[in-house]
Amino acid sequence: MINLSKIININIFILFTIYIFIRPVVKYFEYAYSGIRINITALATLFLMIVLSLLLLKMLKKFKIALSFKNLFPFFLIILVISIQIVNIPFLIKEIDFILMLKYLSMTFIGYISFYLIGTRLDYILSKRKLLFLMWIIMTGVFFEGFLKSETFFIYLNGAMIYLMLADSYAILSIILLVLIKNKFLKYIFFFITSFILFTLVSRTSFFLFIFVSLVYFFILNWKTGILIVTILIGSIIYNWNTIVNDLGAKNRMIRIITTGEDSSYHHRKQILEDNRKNLTIERIILGQYMSDVVDFGHSGHYVHSYESFLYSFGILPYITLYAILLFIFNKIFFNLKIVLSNELLSVIFLLGLFLTIEITFSRAYVSPYIWMIVGALPLFIKEFKLVKRNRYVSKCIDASI
Repeated sequence: MINLSKIININIFILFTIYIFIRPVVKYFEYAYSGIRINITALATLFLMIVLSLLLLKMLKKFKIALSFKNLFPFFLIILVISIQIVNIPFLIKEIDFILMLKYLSMTFIGYISFYLIGTRLDYILSKRKLLFLMWIIMTGVFFEGFLKSETFFIYLNGAMIYLMLADSYAILSIILLVLIKNKFLKYIFFFITSFILFTLVSRTSFFLFIFVSLVYFFILNWKTGILIVTILIGSIIYNWNTIVNDLGAKNRMIRIITTGEDSSYHHRKQILEDNRKNLTIERIILGQYMSDVVDFGHSGHYVHSYESFLYSFGILPYITLYAILLFIFNKIFFNLKIVLSNELLSVIFLLGLFLTIEITFSRAYVSPYIWMIVGALPLFIKEFKLVKRNRYVSKCIDASI
């Protein structure tokens, strides 16, 4: 008897591995060492088609769609967003470069669906902790070697602008493992190693947000330990500040906002934001215009570097639905922190959700697909939350009777 659910789980784990491990490592060697080029999108699309085919087969086998209230909103959102893209393709072909459109679709069509499905099987992914640790060890080794090769205090990329993808992938994997590590002392060692590697990857958003969500996690687990770690971090930075500035240089992008007060990246993003808002109309806010940034400016990358760009591309309904789902999750978490932190799956959804929600709100454009992992995980979150809450209630009743 073929176990379709198990086969689906395995293929979704492979999809996760492709995006979070294989893609950053392969692309690093491709750009930094002129390594072999592998079409990661084609590889991801292949496994995505396998997963979708298996899900369709499972649905036909049972003659029903497993759609309930808890997965209605995320399912509605992903179908709506995908439909908007499909409807817009015939119009975009006439206006923009076809290859460029495929590049965007690889991130917002293939990427959104892939991470949505990854979220639906996040519990299975967490069960493969040994493989996840192996991925982290290999990535840490590869990036540390890149740091050693560089003549300056950041990873050697041979001029390639892939540091955001490398840092986001590494941070996501590290947040998952931060929860899965049982030993508290090892958690702290892991935190400092990951923070160092993220610093060398020069993505300020990934670096500072990883530190922020980790400290939130540590403070909630044990506020005394949280204060100790903050004290060590701040004390080390203050004590070694002159050495840090001398070694990095005052204009290093990780510290220049403090040393020189200048930030060309911030000013550039601010200008892009103003450019996009000049083309804003009521129709675009309500209905959206997929790839509006390319339509307006004729080239890629001129999108608002936050999910405000998601609003401009998909309209007000998907935008509100997305943030309503995230708000629902965080509302549940905020009033039930003890329940959430007593469970690995809930803790991962909490920390990843916090990291990715802040990231898309302030720093990542609609081409970043990682937040869809949290959208897809909503039914899993509700199911696990109810199960943990019920078990705690039963335990209390048993203790009271004794």
